[in-house]
Amino acid sequence: MRDSIHKRRREIADYICRTLDGEHVVVTTPDHPLVMRPVDVLVGGKSGITAVVIPTADELKRSKLLHTRLTLNRLALPPESKFILIDAQPDLFDRSAEKPTVLASDDPELNRQIVSIISHPKPFNMHAGIERDRELAVRRFADTYRVARVAQRFRRPHDIPYVRSSGRPARDILPGGIDGAFFDFKPETRDVVNLYIDGVERWFTPDGDEPTGNPAGLALAPDYPRVPGDPDKIIRASAFAGWVFAPLYSSRSRDVVGDMVARYARLK
Repeated sequence: MRDSIHKRRREIADYICRTLDGEHVVVTTPDHPLVMRPVDVLVGGKSGITAVVIPTADELKRSKLLHTRLTLNRLALPPESKFILIDAQPDLFDRSAEKPTVLASDDPELNRQIVSIISHPKPFNMHAGIERDRELAVRRFADTYRVARVAQRFRRPHDIPYVRSSGRPARDILPGGIDGAFFDFKPETRDVVNLYIDGVERWFTPDGDEPTGNPAGLALAPDYPRVPGDPDKIIRASAFAGWVFAPLYSSRSRDVVGDMVARYARLK
């Protein structure tokens, strides 16, 4: 499945490059500082920005995983961006304020339809208040990331031994109604990304645009995965997805960070 998605990305990108003029820029799996799972193809040009999302096998089985990726990318990319989804279930986005275009991969005119959507500018029909909602989301992310950076100063690498190498984190509700996730092992990137479903459901309304007043969650682990070239991306992207990622240490220090989350990592 992974190879087929890689091939499909390349086919779509090549067709766009051959068909459209040289004023468009086409990027496959574009890196974004705030998201761990980017869109598959991103196109920018005189008609605006268009993002193509090709669901993985896991996303087709777990619709919340796809909804999470779409929500985070829609908030991270400019609000005028157009989104195209391949082989997704249309009813997944019934509650969205602005539905993406859903196309079928077995449609012989798929690539032509994608180019047609790219070529037409998106009409200005953003619902009232979306600019304010995005400003609130950005402000809340900044506060949450600041808390996460402060929490990293508590790190004492030899305090907590690695008990396991993989698995699911223990979950609990901390004082102040903070959602807690506790890794007694160094998580893989996929372990962290799996938490994003809960973060998005806690932090954003079902349409994926308006932030709620709920506080961020607190994820604790003896260490966190580093992304080559951007070692702190997990901490930053987790903050954008509604989690403060902090070192696992004594319960007293944990409560101190939990109080910081309750105080600062929420909308005022």
